[in-house]
Amino acid sequence: MKITLFKHLEVTIILIWIITVAILSAGFIITAGSYRPWMIVLFVSMTLITTVVAIIIMRRINKRTETSYQLTVDSQIDAHERTLLMIDTCPMCIQIWDDDLNTIDCNEAGVRLYGFKDKQEYVDRFLRDCSPEFQPDGQRSDEKATFLVNKAFQEGRCVFEWMHKMPDDDTQIPCEITLVRAPLKNKNVVLGYTRDMRVEEEMMKELDKRDEKLKTITAESIRTALLTTLFNTIPDLVFAKDANSRFIECNKALLENFNMQREDVIGKDDAEALGYSAKETKSYIE
Repeated sequence: MKITLFKHLEVTIILIWIITVAILSAGFIITAGSYRPWMIVLFVSMTLITTVVAIIIMRRINKRTETSYQLTVDSQIDAHERTLLMIDTCPMCIQIWDDDLNTIDCNEAGVRLYGFKDKQEYVDRFLRDCSPEFQPDGQRSDEKATFLVNKAFQEGRCVFEWMHKMPDDDTQIPCEITLVRAPLKNKNVVLGYTRDMRVEEEMMKELDKRDEKLKTITAESIRTALLTTLFNTIPDLVFAKDANSRFIECNKALLENFNMQREDVIGKDDAEALGYSAKETKSYIE
């Protein structure tokens, strides 16, 4: 469009230049009061020379203008392609809402997240098929979505948690949504950034299980420590044996009484640990 305009401008300027030279030359001849052959030759020569010079100058100007314009266009195309590349390779789902609350575009991550075949299917089905009827807080999804998108249009930014679902089944997709208002072609739109939280939620569940297990282990350890402390503070000789009369536990008082270490007693019978005869040990067992 602009290049064509420059070409038209070139022709116009050349025509004006020729007419101007012709008028000036004719005026010169009329002023001279006669029409001699050399004047006609001079008139034609001046007209041709000035026309050629004007054409050369205008073509150079036009060439520079076209080159500059083409560089600008190429730069804008490159910038646009880079922007599309960044958006479509972003791992986070991105979509655009217009001021009528319609989804008008998305990136490739959005298509992959919901298993659509292309962006057009995303635009056609997202609002209808990608949210359950009710959100976990009991609000209707359509009513809550309308409220939150309008809030983003009014305030410029909105962050919240949202439960999406796969369009062809009830598989839930917990998400964190960030809505941001932005200008587009002299009007505002809202960009929605959807972060899939399924991996994070599984990690949190696993951490909760570990915390519960740790709490149980800690509680059991505390009980064991308390019983051990209580057991070892009893001044009487206390011990426990298995069916073969072998020590399986004893308190500190018993060890101190016989001046022994724990490993000298546990797993042994009276004869092995305390030096009693086999007859005494057998009699004790019976």
